Amino acid sequence: MSERTLWIALHVHADAAWQDDFYPSDLPDAWRPIYLGNEVRCVLTAARHLADTGDEHIEAWVEALEAGLQTLIDDDPDALPEALTVDDVVPLIWDEIPRLSLFARTGHSAGSGLVVASVITEEAPHPAELRRWIEAALEIDKSASIVLLFDGRAAVQAAQQARTIATFMGW
Repeated sequence: MSERTLWIALHVHADAAWQDDFYPSDLPDAWRPIYLGNEVRCVLTAARHLADTGDEHIEAWVEALEAGLQTLIDDDPDALPEALTVDDVVPLIWDEIPRLSLFARTGHSAGSGLVVASVITEEAPHPAELRRWIEAALEIDKSASIVLLFDGRAAVQAAQQARTIATFMGW
């Protein structure tokens, strides 16, 4: 990657705790990607997760992508449904890219080009705490692009607030 980027991403998976309270109860499952894309700019999910959904759901992902939802894939992009192409997503393969946690650093090698820092948050963090997480993620490797990945019950709110804070920080 020639330019350093900061992605604030939400981890989308079948048993994500944040889903319990996020989607309206009367929202059809097929509309979830579009609704999600209205709330966050970037998500990380597995190609196999997308492949296991129905055609209506895939069509909604395509629509959300066309509307600007950035999607990072954390497994084999060849497993993507036909309607989605690798051009639509940024493939991230964990075997090739070090996955870091802000709390438990493992296996990082400098200069890898992309670093994923994951945060699990069960309660909405204070904005000052979010700023510290962003700053810590950016310090991991000053030449790499960063994915600050949120998961846990308060992940949507944390990702939204972190995006705002990152924007004020010039990212």
